[in-house]
Amino acid sequence: MKNLKPFESFDKITEKKKEDGKQVGDFTIGYTDVVSSKVLDSDVDILIYVPEDAGMNPLPVIYLLDYDTHFSSVVGMVDIGYKSGTCPRMIVVGISSVDRVRDLTPNTAIWNIPGYKKQSFSASEKVGGGSGKFISFIEKELIPKIEKKYNTASYRMLIGHSLGGLLVLEALINHVDLFTSYVAIDPSTWWDNEKYLEKVKEEIPKINLSNKCFYLGIGNPDLADGAGFDEIKKSILDLDSAFKKLKDDEFRYRSKYYGDDDHQSVPFPTIYDSIRFFFDFYKMKLSEKYYNTDSDTYLVNKYKDHFNMVSKKMGYTINPPVDETSNDGLIGFSKSLKQRGLNKTAESLMKFAKEIKQKKGKNLKS
Repeated sequence: MKNLKPFESFDKITEKKKEDGKQVGDFTIGYTDVVSSKVLDSDVDILIYVPEDAGMNPLPVIYLLDYDTHFSSVVGMVDIGYKSGTCPRMIVVGISSVDRVRDLTPNTAIWNIPGYKKQSFSASEKVGGGSGKFISFIEKELIPKIEKKYNTASYRMLIGHSLGGLLVLEALINHVDLFTSYVAIDPSTWWDNEKYLEKVKEEIPKINLSNKCFYLGIGNPDLADGAGFDEIKKSILDLDSAFKKLKDDEFRYRSKYYGDDDHQSVPFPTIYDSIRFFFDFYKMKLSEKYYNTDSDTYLVNKYKDHFNMVSKKMGYTINPPVDETSNDGLIGFSKSLKQRGLNKTAESLMKFAKEIKQKKGKNLKS
């Protein structure tokens, strides 16, 4: 990978801070980079977000297809999710595709979206068929480079929308161990007259899905310009039904039909809900007694027990957030408790927070 550079592409991802009309610095949420792929025989643009104060702990990685559409919103969800205590800090890697139809579809086929009067390709032209190579690029070139440069955990998530959702399905049935969790958003199950859908339905009962997670987001095609694409909706619900028939108690699956969202708007709520689902064990819940008991150890032990459980589930050590600006962070919570007169609890939390801060370093590998 080439030297990382702050990016200022779509929607001004890098915002300028101004004071009295003068620029005083940059607020950057990620970096652009280019991977020269031998597998694809081309360069692939990527965007990378790494939390600035991530510390030395390894971080899960979200691999996000169609970065130009979803990167900024996913980074925002991950950031606020951590600060609100609902998910761990995570690295986000946004991936572009050189030729989207070719790179995200499993086989060559005539392009024929049900319900569309005007198709993108001629009725005699077969297109697509390169997602196998694209997954190989992710597996053999992109992931190793990310894991060499950053201190990453073994937990990986793959997110894809539309044709990208189709690639997510292919990754699941052909490379199930490559990712821990999968998010398919309105996947193009109509592809090749649903022939690939039939293959997926046939293969998923044969795969060992234990300890894997899958979230399927389904938009409402009836909202698109008044056209009722019943075949599209039916094919995705067909996929949903196949997943729900699986008998593996260790496989976590959830789907949701978003009746108020069409194909273009459904990614946002789907990604948010999938993160909440995958990490539903993460947030520590406190009853009223923890706000009314002044003790040197009571609340600190609650934090330690909870995050020991979280660390065990995630496979690496995770500490509670130390954020000063939120009551979900130890320092902010400590100040709030002190205002309530719980001085022993506040002091013990502040001491715990300082111990955690002393352990922090840089996530970037030297």
